[in-house]
Amino acid sequence: MLITTTLKPSDIDVLAPLYLEYFNTFEEAQWTIEKVNRRLRQLVVREDNLGLLLKEDETVIGFAVGQLVQFDDGIVFELNELFIAASYQSKGYGSYLLNAIENLAREHDAFRIQLLTGVDDRHHNFYNRKHGYSDGSNNIQKTKSL
Repeated sequence: MLITTTLKPSDIDVLAPLYLEYFNTFEEAQWTIEKVNRRLRQLVVREDNLGLLLKEDETVIGFAVGQLVQFDDGIVFELNELFIAASYQSKGYGSYLLNAIENLAREHDAFRIQLLTGVDDRHHNFYNRKHGYSDGSNNIQKTKSL
């Protein structure tokens, strides 16, 4: 049975090894456990944070987390991370979790959800084709090396 609970800082201890394993194995990243813990704390410990932990029975499958952001025309939910452990991907868990976090954002009066994601077919298929997202045109990400 799938269960979603509020994501808490204490969940980081369970999530960190899953996150580290996935990104270092499948994305060829070079995370350390210290960096993962810092990243997850930054996501979970924020003002106006909304996060969900997804479990099947007692097994942690993934999480979604973001922040409610006030604009002049209302509240936007910025989804900062949607993560599903490697062995659970492509089985509908990500869709389940995305729908759950969208509903939670609506319950908190968000009228829009936005996110940054990788520019590849996998992410495009998941967000755009499967879940009806569109590529934004009102903002553009700017970047500069320091």
